Amino acid sequence: MYLTRTFLNDLGGNPNKKNGCNETSLHAACQLSQQKSFSAQERRAACVALILQWRGVPLNSGGRERIDLQAQDQVCPDCNGGQQLVVIL
Repeated sequence: MYLTRTFLNDLGGNPNKKNGCNETSLHAACQLSQQKSFSAQERRAACVALILQWRGVPLNSGGRERIDLQAQDQVCPDCNGGQQLVVIL
């Protein structure tokens, strides 16, 4: 969680950037096997909360950029963030 906070707040990171599977950091943070410990699940949930609270650069409309909740990853066996997001939330 410390690294997530540092990336977002101190280094000006953008969680809307995507990887090779077209996943955002929100997708990645939500990928957690059910066999993981409760503390691992709590840490992931805290990371998801930080990402959801993120406010980026100012926009012309006067607001600030926010996480894209409509972002979709590729449909592949290793890309299952949406299902995990529902479980975490």
